[in-house]
Parts: sequence; structure tokens; C-alpha cells
Amino acid sequence: MTHGRLYFAIALGAALLYLSWVFASRYSSTLRMQQRLAAEGARRDAELLRLYGGKSLRIVQFYAPSGSDRAGRPPMLCYGVLNAKSVRIEPLVKDVWVSLSRCVEVSPAKDTRYKLIAEGHDGQVAEAEVLVPVRR
Repeated sequence: MTHGRLYFAIALGAALLYLSWVFASRYSSTLRMQQRLAAEGARRDAELLRLYGGKSLRIVQFYAPSGSDRAGRPPMLCYGVLNAKSVRIEPLVKDVWVSLSRCVEVSPAKDTRYKLIAEGHDGQVAEAEVLVPVRR
């Protein structure tokens, strides 16, 4: 082997070793970052579970915002449920689904008491009521 080829082989070997080190280092850094992010996400998830009552069914909110029926707009009902499989509002209101925070329009002809009924995955049922007055 000539000196030129020997130097080339040494340089190529050094370059390959350097590239291997760079890729291994970056892989290791990425892996540590992913583990750190996963641990942070698990901490946030645990905190949310603690704040919102664990895994049990819960109605977080059900109300009629004041003033939502002004300026000719129909009144609104706002609701939020946690760990529910299904929800409905009686008297029947369309476009209602499981949500942590959602508002829907209602159009009562007179003062109406609405009932939010939520069902959990374990069959548990939770209910809440709100009165929506009609402006005369």
C-alpha cells in the first residue's frame, strides 16, 4: 500500500469514527430529551387528574351565561363534563356531545329548566339543572 492510500484510509477511518460519535451523541441526547418530555407529560397528566377529580364522572359546569339572550340572539347553555361516555340535555337540545367546555344555543318559548345528564363509562349517571329565563 502506498503512503497516499494509507493516509487516505486513516483519514477515512477517523472521519467514520467521528461521524459515528456524532450520531451516537445526538441519538443519546434525543433519547434523554424524549424521556424528560415523557416524564413531564406524565406529571402534567397526573396533576390534571388530581385537579379534575380522578377518573370518576363529573359535571364541571352547567350554566346559562347572563346576557346571552340580548340583541336578538338566542340564549345559550354552557356545559362541561369529565370522564363521560355520553351527555344529553333535556328538553332535547341538538349538537350536544362530551366536552370539557362547550356552549350551545337554545330557544325556549318560556322560562325553561334544562337538565344535563351525563353517563360515565362505568354506568354512573350525573345530573345538573339550570333555569333559562325568557326575556319578555
